[in-house]
Amino acid sequence: MNKFNNGDLNFDIEKITSFNVPITVAKAFDDNLDYPYAIDVEDESYFYPDEESRNYDFDIFKEMIPNFSFVEDKIIVYTTESGTEYTFDKVLKKAKGNKEYADLLLDRVEWQHIETLIDEDLMYGEIEQENGTYNLINKN
Repeated sequence: MNKFNNGDLNFDIEKITSFNVPITVAKAFDDNLDYPYAIDVEDESYFYPDEESRNYDFDIFKEMIPNFSFVEDKIIVYTTESGTEYTFDKVLKKAKGNKEYADLLLDRVEWQHIETLIDEDLMYGEIEQENGTYNLINKN
């Protein structure tokens, strides 16, 4: 039974549900494409001709797999002094999937690259890398 409007998503859903969390699923839009609306799942994109079809599939996806991180739109959440732009998804990936740490990075960053803060946190023992993610050492 096809639950989704997008045939490729119907085909890939079993593979996607087997992914280890954290996985980010985001709505996207690219005006330069014939099918400009999309759902991005990690490194895969599923394209739609209209917003209504995309939003329907996105909502079904959220119901099926609530433990994934769902982003309504890829909004720029931080821009460095040099102009590098970060979406929350990008910051979350830099934080190796630790949402609490990603939020903390965004609270603390002032002008520098997110990677600079991560390097400093590693150097000063504020975080440690374990099992493919960063863990906060001192949460105070």
